[in-house]
Amino acid sequence: MGVTFKRRSPVSRIERVGETWHVKTKNNLAFEAPIVVNCSGAWGSKVADMMGEKLPISAEAPTMMVTAPIEPFLKPVVIGTNRKLSFKQAPNGTLLIGGGYRSQLDLETRKTRVDFDRLKVSARTVLEFFPQLRNVPIVRTWAGIEGLTPDRLPIISKGAEEGIYHSFGYSSHGYMLAPVTGKIVKELIHNEKPSFCIDAFDATRFESNAVQAMK
Repeated sequence: MGVTFKRRSPVSRIERVGETWHVKTKNNLAFEAPIVVNCSGAWGSKVADMMGEKLPISAEAPTMMVTAPIEPFLKPVVIGTNRKLSFKQAPNGTLLIGGGYRSQLDLETRKTRVDFDRLKVSARTVLEFFPQLRNVPIVRTWAGIEGLTPDRLPIISKGAEEGIYHSFGYSSHGYMLAPVTGKIVKELIHNEKPSFCIDAFDATRFESNAVQAMK
């Protein structure tokens, strides 16, 4: 649909010349456009900083496990209220297990290291709720990289400079919200009224909090 992905091309510099934004990458690619959408996840604040905005975000590495497939027995997603647990069964029968346990993260190299001691705790929690799974093997694990804002709400708004739009900091819910947030960003770019109220997600809310704290 007219989209080109440039992989392994981290942005090293963004500057505005006249009405055009110039974007350069570490592997010497260069792009020019009147509009830049910052949807850089855990690196959103770093990209914003290149355009003169200070937006807060931290990075964490939530860990997930996947089991071998078994007969379907569960349809809803199970969430623990006083225990770290996120649990659901995929259509192919595999079980996806998470719940908030973090692994080691090196944001600069974009590498994570799974903390297996914490995975043991997560697995024991699952068995307390579903003891019949005791002999189901774990087939793979991984730790992703998530960007979290101080209030755990995303930043979806126009930037401080003309032609800049932000959409990052979804705090572990980005994929789920991508269809509707993509629509909203499109509406912002075309100066249309957003389909939903996004006042709570404006980037300037952090400036207001800082001013209030000083008072």
